[in-house]
Order: sequence, then structure tokens, then C-alpha cells
Amino acid sequence: MAERLDTNTVAALDELFNAWLALNGVISRDGALYQVDPKGKVLLDAQGKELRVVPEQFRLLINDPTQGFNAFVARKGIKVTPIQRDFPDQSR
Repeated sequence: MAERLDTNTVAALDELFNAWLALNGVISRDGALYQVDPKGKVLLDAQGKELRVVPEQFRLLINDPTQGFNAFVARKGIKVTPIQRDFPDQSR
């Protein structure tokens, strides 16, 4: 079983994850992932609805061997073993 991380480590990893999201044009808000422009403003579709990230595209991005989250933190000297969970429901 994996070792539990202390709260400072969890907070630091959360900051790294949010930085990685931002570098990839994504923000996390209220448990959902949204596409953003370079200034961090959520993009809107033709009907004015906020654009959520497409789950399959995000799976590909986060697992990408060169641009994924593991690669991002590895460049900072950190090794992580993420556990993939189901993507949040898109119907919210």
C-alpha cells in the first residue's frame, strides 16, 4: 500500500497540478475542468456556455509521456504514481 502524504506535500502537489493545468489551458473549478485562454478566462461555446474539458482528450493529455503531469513533475525532480479516477460527471 502507498504511503500517505503529509498535508504540506499534498498542498505542494496540488499547486503543481494546478500550474500544470494552467500551462495546458485548463482550470479546475468546483470539481470540473474548463478550457481557458492564455489569460485564464474560461472559453465559451457559441451559445455562451462555459467550455468544459473533453474527458478523453484530458486523459490523453495527462498521460502524455512528454507533456503529461508525470513528465511535468519529473522535470522538477519529483516522482509520482498517480491513480486514475473516473472523470467527473459532465452533466452538472
